[in-house]
Amino acid sequence: MTSDALEYLGHALSHIAQENFGRRAAPMVTLSSDTHQESDGSVTGALEIHIQMRSGEARLIQRAPFTALNSKTEIDDLLAQTLSVLLMNHASWPR
Repeated sequence: MTSDALEYLGHALSHIAQENFGRRAAPMVTLSSDTHQESDGSVTGALEIHIQMRSGEARLIQRAPFTALNSKTEIDDLLAQTLSVLLMNHASWPR
């Protein structure tokens, strides 16, 4: 799956963006600007989670670097871990 890793990651992030977080502004999960596909097809970079403040400003609240993700399982594990930490640190957010 290595050649499709970046595409799969993008698809997973678009799915997360469609989730409903209730009345609160949903966290925005994006890829860092330095995320790229390696010559072997793996993906290296970072997930960045922003939250919209009352002022309208988007503030970075979490960054999760990763290297050489090659499979759907590795990508799903990264997303699950990152979002779990986010919800653990912000327990009042709806799940």
